[in-house]
Amino acid sequence: MSSKSQPHERKPHKRGAHPASADAPAARPPRVTAANSRPRVSTQPVKTNGANPARQAKAPGKAAPARSARRGGSVRKAPAPAPVTVRRPATGRKPVAPHQPVAARKPVGAPAAARKPAVARKPAARPVQSPRRKPRAGQSHPKRHLTLPRPIAAANAAVNGYLPLAATYLAMALVFVALVSYVRANPPAYDITLNGAEQRVFHGATIQSLLDDGLVSPTPGNLLAVDGSVIKQGGGDPFSATVDGKQTTDATTHLGVDAQVQLGDGADVTEDYDETNAEIPFDTSNQQATRDSYFLGAFHIYSKGANGVQTTRVGKVSGISVTLTTKNPISAGYGVYDADVADEKVIALTFDDGPWETTPELLDLLKENGAHATFFTVGRMVANYPDTVKREYDEGHQVCTHTWDHAAGSGQGVNLTYMTAEEQVEEVEKGFEAVDSAVGTEVTRIFRAPGGNYYGSAVSNLDGTVVAEVGWDVDTEDWRKPGADQIAKAIENAKPGQVILMHDGGGDRTQTIEALRKALPELRKQGYRFVTIDELMQTGNGLRSISG
Repeated sequence: MSSKSQPHERKPHKRGAHPASADAPAARPPRVTAANSRPRVSTQPVKTNGANPARQAKAPGKAAPARSARRGGSVRKAPAPAPVTVRRPATGRKPVAPHQPVAARKPVGAPAAARKPAVARKPAARPVQSPRRKPRAGQSHPKRHLTLPRPIAAANAAVNGYLPLAATYLAMALVFVALVSYVRANPPAYDITLNGAEQRVFHGATIQSLLDDGLVSPTPGNLLAVDGSVIKQGGGDPFSATVDGKQTTDATTHLGVDAQVQLGDGADVTEDYDETNAEIPFDTSNQQATRDSYFLGAFHIYSKGANGVQTTRVGKVSGISVTLTTKNPISAGYGVYDADVADEKVIALTFDDGPWETTPELLDLLKENGAHATFFTVGRMVANYPDTVKREYDEGHQVCTHTWDHAAGSGQGVNLTYMTAEEQVEEVEKGFEAVDSAVGTEVTRIFRAPGGNYYGSAVSNLDGTVVAEVGWDVDTEDWRKPGADQIAKAIENAKPGQVILMHDGGGDRTQTIEALRKALPELRKQGYRFVTIDELMQTGNGLRSISG
């Protein structure tokens, strides 16, 4: 039988080997994984060119037998399967071919070199966050993208949604608070105290508005000539006013909430004038420094003498000429003087034996009343309260000495005249040094002798150490503690230019403080000012000699 008539005989062969190349190395079987263990089902139609895909899938590891030719029974190679057409999804993903048996994907008749072993598809790996590594020098940690849990993310979204609304409400609240604060600071109407009585006024009230409303009708002062005669009635100040303790003649002065206002008749005004000055030579005093002469005046000076000043004034309106002494001469030698303040309403408040633990309260009271005072301090007490002494000086008060330890020792705690000349000088100098150290500068060399014992040889012994010794015109005797009312009465009876003696140390001084709390406002109503000793000596015509 010819070769053509012999039936085709298939020989068994190893899986993956082609019968035409028995010597070819065996192909590695495909790796079975979870990704390819199940057949993939595709909804896309598969074109097979007439081949039955069911038959092709029967023997996945063997090639399908070739059909015999109708004529001659010759064997033909199996035709290569037609390419599979797969539609690409609109999402842009890589299309996935429908699952086919191995024989359909790799025909038996294909050369061994054309076949490739099946490669298992690796499952998609879940992103794993790399462990945090320590960055190298000059590097920073990589940014980590964290995803918030759903409840937190929802809350965060809600908060972000309410933030603009909350910001709006907050802005409205701030505007409201600012408006309330402004209205409180600038109320449309408020109360003031006018001449001791409460008065309702509107915002922006001034002294002029009080006059326009007829709340007060002051009488204007007169215009005076240089000799004091009246040139024109009502030509002086239209009113006199004190607002919160400060005198003013400005009608536009603003009156704030709870302002304390004293509004009264206007003061007389002297006409403008031309003046010329001439010196008044000093003379020599024959006054003796005795205990009795001490109380003739408040100022006791041992001086080399100083000239005075005589002034001639010619009025520009009236043409009247007058000559007067504008500064009194100081006689050479010892002399007793008082303050010639002319028509100035001034008083000197003085305090001895301090500082004390209650002195700060006294300073507060003086500040409230716009009063300046003079403190004659004890040196050893200054060392105990240096801050208080510094405050006295910083607030405009005058700080002097009352000796180092109130003439203790041979002075028996009260009398310098019992001490030797050296002890007297040392007692006073140490007192000044303590004050200078506390205030940080050298103060005026004015002192007050303990008990007013400044007479005899003590006067000449302290020449060059002190400029003046200051006594008093009014003794309140507060050291006896007679009661606040009694002390206040003594203060209120003072006259212009007088020196008032009180104490802020040496014991409990609450009575003195309470007395001042009553007396100072009353004196202010009368137009008095409270000045230091230095200021008093320069007020008006200065010091005026008193002969004994």
